[in-house]
Amino acid sequence: MSTIFISYRQSDTMAICDTIYPHMIRAFGADSVFRDKIMLLPGQQYESVIMEHIANAAVFLELIGPTWLDCRDNAGNRRLGFA
Repeated sequence: MSTIFISYRQSDTMAICDTIYPHMIRAFGADSVFRDKIMLLPGQQYESVIMEHIANAAVFLELIGPTWLDCRDNAGNRRLGFA
């Protein structure tokens, strides 16, 4: 199980995540750093896998960009959780 969980919004911090992720896996090992785009497999239940990795992470790294708070789903609701 990964010990470092990277959380980011694709709309405003994916480029930052793309930049730091390779450095983190070199420093801590690929199995120690969780990034959804890399670690999730087709057919997995997204929410349950994410929540399991969050619960078991020693470090939760949240990348917050300029539009993080106002990021919205397709219905126009703020995306501040899985609800």
